Amino acid sequence: MNQDSTQDAHTQGMPTQDGRGSAPDAGDTAGGAPHATPSRARRVIDQIMQDASERERAIFSQRTFGDEPILRTGADLRREREATPPAPGATTTPAAPAATPTGTGTAGAAGTHPAPLPGASGREERAALRRAARAELPPRPRPTHDDALRQRSWLDELDAPLDADGPSSGWPYDGWSWPHPDVAPSRPRQGARKASARTGSNLPQTLRELRRLETEPQPNGTRLTGVSLFVAQARLAASYEDDSAPSPFGVRYRYSVSYRDLSNEELRGYFAWRTTWRAHREDRIPYTYGHILAAELVNGIGAKPGMPCLQELVRLRDRAAELDSDGMASGLAFDARRWIRDYAVLHNLPAEFATSADERAFAQAVATLRTAERAVLCEAGARDLTPQDMPAHVPSDADVWKAMAALSSYNVERSPFLRNNPQSAAAVGAAVFRALARHCGKRRKTNLVDGLVGWESNVGWFPFPDLPCTLPKELPSPTYRIDACTRVTTLAGRWFIRRGYEHAGKSRDLGRILRAMDRQMREDWDDPRTLKPRPLAKYLEKIIVQASA
Repeated sequence: MNQDSTQDAHTQGMPTQDGRGSAPDAGDTAGGAPHATPSRARRVIDQIMQDASERERAIFSQRTFGDEPILRTGADLRREREATPPAPGATTTPAAPAATPTGTGTAGAAGTHPAPLPGASGREERAALRRAARAELPPRPRPTHDDALRQRSWLDELDAPLDADGPSSGWPYDGWSWPHPDVAPSRPRQGARKASARTGSNLPQTLRELRRLETEPQPNGTRLTGVSLFVAQARLAASYEDDSAPSPFGVRYRYSVSYRDLSNEELRGYFAWRTTWRAHREDRIPYTYGHILAAELVNGIGAKPGMPCLQELVRLRDRAAELDSDGMASGLAFDARRWIRDYAVLHNLPAEFATSADERAFAQAVATLRTAERAVLCEAGARDLTPQDMPAHVPSDADVWKAMAALSSYNVERSPFLRNNPQSAAAVGAAVFRALARHCGKRRKTNLVDGLVGWESNVGWFPFPDLPCTLPKELPSPTYRIDACTRVTTLAGRWFIRRGYEHAGKSRDLGRILRAMDRQMREDWDDPRTLKPRPLAKYLEKIIVQASA
């Protein structure tokens, strides 16, 4: 074999300067014998290369016929670029700026992109091919004025509310079908629809005037807002009645709501519901409607200020509580109790209406235990107290025992022994309480009663925080006692409420103490109905054993 044939055998199938391998003739075999039948793999590769595009052939040829390792580092790529001589007639490309990692960029003003240099890495080649492909794409058409108008009409239709008053005659579609993009809708623009919806063209005359107060300026040039707007609207519709059927869709839950927050359908539904409420024919109380009705009452609309208005609030609370017990809970009864308390304070009404009997009994029990604890601390000289700080009236053993039973989670009335021995139970219970009060006053940072029901507090009082109403400048009485532990006072033009406890629930700690006392007394009195012992602190066991003995 001569030198030329040897050179051809070595260069056959290797990639050329443009990145594509020189495919051998179909008649060549793997051994180089001419006119031999090509193998099946060679026929498949030839068919793929014929059907592939110019770009695909370049990538496929480089990856198929190139003898590249599986993993190449940056140093390997640099050595390959340095070892590869430039092509004949090729000019040296200047270094690219740091922002161009591939080293190739747009060439001049002609917008042409140079091909990758021989020996370039796969990343640089792919970047060059992507630039060439982008250059072949036609320019993107710029939107015209008609396109902008068509898009704007589509947006207006999509922004249309679902609870609109009804389709108009110019509606470009029926039902849930969508309009064609080329069909311009004849319905008014979104702003015009909102304006017409707020004016309430389909509302009765009284409600249209009510809506007009929201937009019309006053003689001084300003518009009504906030509480003044609500009061003016409520006075305008104070005697209005609506006999229309209530909406089957109900009303959304809202907190601190006014007429302005309701849609036209909800506004008319409220006055229809208020008509049935005044006629005592209501079957439900929507949460939002209950808030608006309470706001009208506290502003003196719908009932005379004073006791008649308070009775209407009590009726609202009782009806909401009945619905809660029937499984239609709306949370309105909890808010109504606070409204009744605030209204009674602002109008100096009897405190029996401000709180329930259970709340007053709980507060009285807390006040009794605090007085008894203060007497113990004064005798012991704890908490910087002296005998001169002794309260004027010290509760008796029976009063202390009754207060402990009211605050305890352990029901002493269900214990036959304590029920049959009331005097002994009162004596032992009072002795246990005084011993615990003395122990906490000397050895702990928290007093006994504070640990059972929480600390006393004096914070600012803000009545009706969720109702738009006009508040008086000062209270009728400088001090209003809600219960034995709670009172509202005025100081420097501000209102404060003083609470005697934080937790209004039964105390489990006190319940464990009374149960242990009941078990010990049954054992000392030889009662056959004994109780099983439960874990208790040693100092508590010692105090209970000594008091019972």
